[in-house]
Amino acid sequence: MGKLFDKLFVWTPIAVEKPVEVKDKNGMVKGYQVVITYVYQGKRSKFFGNDCQAWYHLYGSPQNAANAVYRRYQARALKWQRSAMRLFKPRKIR
Repeated sequence: MGKLFDKLFVWTPIAVEKPVEVKDKNGMVKGYQVVITYVYQGKRSKFFGNDCQAWYHLYGSPQNAANAVYRRYQARALKWQRSAMRLFKPRKIR
């Protein structure tokens, strides 16, 4: 039950890629994409489209929303990386 539980409910990010512009075939920016890598689920992407009014009301623009999500997930990923390094820190032999 432990591994199944982790795969279903533990969404711990371990890496985040910076927001990237997504363009259509004419070169117009459609939105921004942030790719997040989780411990058990692998890579998942979040898309912040220019046509969604919520990003303008909450963050001012889709680019600001993508940057805010990037910073939030980056902080969580760095916290996980620091804790993982403490677990696997080599011990001194006397």
